[in-house]
Amino acid sequence: MTTDAGKAYIRAVKILSASDNTPIMLYKKLCEKGFTEEDAASAVNRLIGEKLLDEKKLLEKTVTSLYEKRYGPAYIRAALRKKLFSKGSLTEAERIMSGLDFDSAKQSLTQELYLSGADEKKTAAALIRRGFVPEDV
Repeated sequence: MTTDAGKAYIRAVKILSASDNTPIMLYKKLCEKGFTEEDAASAVNRLIGEKLLDEKKLLEKTVTSLYEKRYGPAYIRAALRKKLFSKGSLTEAERIMSGLDFDSAKQSLTQELYLSGADEKKTAAALIRRGFVPEDV
């Protein structure tokens, strides 16, 4: 017979197979699905122990992916907060981002926007939406 903790684990695996989740986000989703806090925590901890849930790898993947899509630091920070990364991961993200060349990403995006016919005002607005601060635009 499957326990509630076992059911929470099975549901957690299904959730992870559909999309990446941080431990906090997965825990919240399990609680929203009706599992107790204890069962949700047990499932999350089991997945971490089995190395099926790795916040550090997810952090690196997320930061790198967004950078490669030419998003700026402000956008990346907001995306990480939305995905409920832990405070320690947010600190690690700052370290990772300090090694990235956002000036080059911004320049590449600016060139693409100008080549597509965007004027200075539209280009500035697009850069701000993508997480480049006004001082950088």
